[in-house]
Amino acid sequence: RAHCHRGSLVYLDFDTAYDIELMWDGQQHVFQGRTFCMTRRFSYDPKARIGIEVQTWEATGNDQANRGKEVHRLHPIYPYKFAEEAVNAGFRAINFVDPSTGEVETTPNKALRLGLFLRVQ
Repeated sequence: RAHCHRGSLVYLDFDTAYDIELMWDGQQHVFQGRTFCMTRRFSYDPKARIGIEVQTWEATGNDQANRGKEVHRLHPIYPYKFAEEAVNAGFRAINFVDPSTGEVETTPNKALRLGLFLRVQ
């Protein structure tokens, strides 16, 4: 907040608690192209309350293959609680939106992914 100018807009997007806690566990997505392949595996640890996304990828070119792995740990975010914390930190919540379309999201607690517009107070 200290690095934002009063009146500025801030946009954040995030995976929601609904998505991470109820939908993630066991999902896998594979993206394949001519010179690359990426696999994303999702799980949820209810004891730790952490969503885990493991990305493995391989890209080929110039007779070389590059491989990598990333592990992302995400805390479930409850939309209204998140907005409340932002207000407490000096922001004004404007709207939750669908991050793919920019349309106002009317049921944030059931969304898998959300965007949130805030204004710096």
